[in-house]
Amino acid sequence: MKFAFFLAILLIGNCAIAQSDTTLLYYSNNGAVTVKDSAFAVVKFYKQNGVWHGKDYYMKTNILKSEGDYASNNLDTPLGVFNNYNEAGKLDFTASYDNGKLLERTYYYKSGKKKSWISVDENGPKEQKGWDEDGKEIKNYIVFKAAQFKGGPEAWAKYLAKKTNAAVAIDAGAPAGLYKVVVAFKVSRDGTLSNVKATIIPAQCRACANEAIRVIMESDQWKPSIFQNEPAEFFAKQPFTFVVEEPSKKNRK
Repeated sequence: MKFAFFLAILLIGNCAIAQSDTTLLYYSNNGAVTVKDSAFAVVKFYKQNGVWHGKDYYMKTNILKSEGDYASNNLDTPLGVFNNYNEAGKLDFTASYDNGKLLERTYYYKSGKKKSWISVDENGPKEQKGWDEDGKEIKNYIVFKAAQFKGGPEAWAKYLAKKTNAAVAIDAGAPAGLYKVVVAFKVSRDGTLSNVKATIIPAQCRACANEAIRVIMESDQWKPSIFQNEPAEFFAKQPFTFVVEEPSKKNRK
């Protein structure tokens, strides 16, 4: 499963407008690259001491949104500590990276006091803590927890194996090969699924995408994601692979 929480600050391609060693990039509220007139924010980055230093500003107010260093001008490898600010210009959270990999995040109250902290690795959260505004630690505080199928990953894998019609590509007459589908969906705060759609559809097996969508839509209610100790929306992607094997020599006769 993939989720937005642990992505880098900007998910962008090589669409920047370069001017010498300074670049401007406009993007929408959901992180997609766009034009200036419809942009939610603009990132300005320039070469500094062998790295690319980026400053991200809210378009309407020109207030600093985030600031940090990248390994290259495509902004896909954040380095070190990033400071991120809300639209009032107050520090919202800091994020620490090692060659593009998120290590930890620290969140703050509007007052500037520390609110929560989480460390992560390739498997997700490792440690997490939270404090009230008086600085007292809140027991069992959850900064982030991904939404999951009831019963956990093992139950989800069993559900997928049981519910998916593996022969759908053969039934559709697709030639021998692998047919990969990716389905994106949203898990709401109450655990219901919505916005289910295939983002990768094999040209020679559209029936595969329809089958994958059906399987996701028919799944039971999920356990919602948790963010800052409260239920939160969660965006997930689930890959499917359908296989059509070459007929054996015996079957060809």
